[in-house]
Amino acid sequence: MQEPRTTDPVRTARPGNVGPMKRLLALVVAVGLVLGAIAIRGWASGDSGDEAGTGNEATPDGAITIVCDADLEAVCHELELSVDDVTVRVEEAAVTAEALSQANTGAADVDGWLVSQPWPGMVAERRDAAGQVPVLGSPSAALAVSPGVMVMDRERQRVLAANCGGEITWECVGEVAGDPWPVVGGEEAWGEIKPGEQPPDTSAGLLILGQAASSFFGTSDFASNDFSADPAFRPWFEKLARSVPDYTPPAGTPLQQFLVIPASYDVVGALEAQAGPAVASSRDRDRLTIAYPSPMLSAEVVLVPTSPAVSGESLVERLGEERLGEVLAGQGWRVQGISLAEGLDPDIDVGDSAPLPGAGVLDALRSLWIEVVR
Repeated sequence: MQEPRTTDPVRTARPGNVGPMKRLLALVVAVGLVLGAIAIRGWASGDSGDEAGTGNEATPDGAITIVCDADLEAVCHELELSVDDVTVRVEEAAVTAEALSQANTGAADVDGWLVSQPWPGMVAERRDAAGQVPVLGSPSAALAVSPGVMVMDRERQRVLAANCGGEITWECVGEVAGDPWPVVGGEEAWGEIKPGEQPPDTSAGLLILGQAASSFFGTSDFASNDFSADPAFRPWFEKLARSVPDYTPPAGTPLQQFLVIPASYDVVGALEAQAGPAVASSRDRDRLTIAYPSPMLSAEVVLVPTSPAVSGESLVERLGEERLGEVLAGQGWRVQGISLAEGLDPDIDVGDSAPLPGAGVLDALRSLWIEVVR
């Protein structure tokens, strides 16, 4: 591919009128233009060499495009409507992460990524392992948080809690997943115990999967080699994963389907931001309960630039930190200094959340889930 042509200012003057210093300055300008063209070409072609540049320089005062995790779709569409010169694109976090992990492909047309941790960390670790230069800038501070929860029918919750020693955990759910309800003292008409989780391709799905594994190991500080080091983990994990019903086509997320067709699932994992407002506004709210299983893990929303030269804070400033907080809080996320949305438990302290498992560990856990269910 030929280099884009540049205009050499030397050619606009008569040779006899150009002194040595002017020739030197003109040469510097010309070289700079060529190098700039090479950098742009490298980004568009996916060249991961150091000389090619690694991002799309954000211009906080100009038009920007933000790619959003599917779990933040409502948030992003509201931002698009209320903030000038902002365009959003919505896709599963796994899709964006794959594009960003593969050199520079697919990232040139966006300025930032609104997603929950640890997805940005997963991209960074994948690129580092492949010997690629960084493609993301420093993420913003956490803009909002939401803990992982369980949503259940109250009667079935009481039965399962009694079988789990008084408190339902994902470890206990995995032990009985797929078993007939009478095994744990439930009614035969309830059928089998059906857990519901989003695939780990979004912020919610990955967080719930990490919470489930943390419950099994008794800590969120586990490593990927623990998957094979503990002989009980793989059978437990497979039992849980394979007991999640496959409804094709699905009626939305497992939570959305459960609220419309209660028999679809028995224990649904979701973010509080998804579950709290939805249950509070449901016609069946009196028969439903939301539990905060231990260990509590929370999703943290961040805004990440797609250029190492740009900071997440500059993008937050461009969108408006106050407006971002208002929109996130309005969609059920916990934002410091803003009142909780209906359905969120004010007695829950997200400061008690356990640290998330490492980004690479969660990436490996996601791969294991895909291996088991697909």
